[in-house]
Amino acid sequence: MDVVSIPPKHCLFYGQFYDHGEQVTIKKCVECQCDDGSMKCVRTDPETNCPRLTCPPEQQFSVPDHCCKFCPGVDYCAKGHSCHANATCLNLQTTYACQCDQGFQGDGRMCTDIDECAMEGGEVGHHCHSNTVCVNTVGSYRCDCPEGYEQVDKFGCAEVDECAAGRHRCHENAECTNTDGSYRCSCVFRRLSEWRRLSSTRYLRMRGWLYRRFL
Repeated sequence: MDVVSIPPKHCLFYGQFYDHGEQVTIKKCVECQCDDGSMKCVRTDPETNCPRLTCPPEQQFSVPDHCCKFCPGVDYCAKGHSCHANATCLNLQTTYACQCDQGFQGDGRMCTDIDECAMEGGEVGHHCHSNTVCVNTVGSYRCDCPEGYEQVDKFGCAEVDECAAGRHRCHENAECTNTDGSYRCSCVFRRLSEWRRLSSTRYLRMRGWLYRRFL
């Protein structure tokens, strides 16, 4: 009887899928690894788990996504590195590290664009307001305004009052009413007496024109 091997499961973590054995640093001093469908995280204590440094404290520096501090050393990045085009090479004490640029995710040697529009809020999600349309771009995103709205800042839009701003196309004898994101035109109801007055005015104007024409 053949034994069917079941491959290890992927992990869904903060809206992102990770392969079995793949590691990710979710925040400083917290390292997580996918283990057959479940993400296991370990917190590093900088006081007990980091190596002792030989350089004085004023020369020690921190690197983003790394818990331990480092001493300045050889410029390993200048000697050649394998960091991705959308990553930054960081010199460490005995080697170098690759860190994906803002708007990208990965291990530094392979960085992919983050779709900020797929998530809302936080460090990697978008911050567009509800009256905007989020558009993902390479390494970032933008908040576009729908029709009938205009940009007020980077993340928000405000409705345009086409009637007050004179941006409508209503007839001169129609009434403009502002609506959500648009406007509508309504014919103005006139009383019979008003129509008679307008008709009389037009009639008198016509008579005056004919009188002057044939005088």
